[in-house]
Amino acid sequence: MPKYPKGIVRIPTELKPDSKRDHAWSYARIPSCQDKARRMWGRDSITELWELYSSGYKMAGDLLIENAGSYTDCLIYPVVFLYRHCIELRLKQISVEGNKLLKPQIITEKEINDILYREHNLDKLWNYCKIIIMNLFQDESEEELSSIKEKIDKFSAIDNTSYKFRYPIDTTGKPNYPIDQDIAISFIALRDIMRDLDLYLSGTAECIYDMPGHGYFLPGQPKMSEEQIADLLTFIKDSGKLWELDEIPTLINERYGLNYSAWQVLANPDLFALFFQP
Repeated sequence: MPKYPKGIVRIPTELKPDSKRDHAWSYARIPSCQDKARRMWGRDSITELWELYSSGYKMAGDLLIENAGSYTDCLIYPVVFLYRHCIELRLKQISVEGNKLLKPQIITEKEINDILYREHNLDKLWNYCKIIIMNLFQDESEEELSSIKEKIDKFSAIDNTSYKFRYPIDTTGKPNYPIDQDIAISFIALRDIMRDLDLYLSGTAECIYDMPGHGYFLPGQPKMSEEQIADLLTFIKDSGKLWELDEIPTLINERYGLNYSAWQVLANPDLFALFFQP
């Protein structure tokens, strides 16, 4: 096997799409970090990859359940693993991406590395995730958070390490599930719990990405004072230049040292009027 520089992926020729064999539905594209045209809603490549990975595991679990037929006894292993891994990814996604929005960040760099590369325990990951949610969405009810925790606990109960449905034995050679005891798991109940969890966790991740882009101000983010807004409006009007909306955040940063998105700019009625006159 030839060695390539780190980060370079070489797909074997036999695995590449062949126009004589493959149709549009029979092969998949893994998006390049350079492929701006394929990014979802203008998001960066890392954001898109979080979405693709998490959604992919959830969809795969759903498809296995829908098409399990008489093979439930062997498909239970990949189904639980796929669902559980989707939950793990979502908890990590919310913790890591949400932490970026907080000033100052409340999860340390060391903890972020642990979350990403070493931690698989859903209880511990939820604790980080809950901290982020409580800081970014301060109106979130304790009742809702407790309900989500109860659903996560269902997956922790059947696999608290992420290994029980990946391997038949543990690191000591013992069966991950007792061989002298039958255990039954409902595919329907599993799917329903996963559906509710995914709605909440994927929705939370979506809100985190949309917060700066939809004009929401983040906890601790300073807003422009009335004097600064008046000064900015005067500067824009006196410049004699036709300003584009995406130029204003840069101008605000240069003059006042504040980091705003274009939609946060438009959250101010006086600035909104500059670009959307009736």
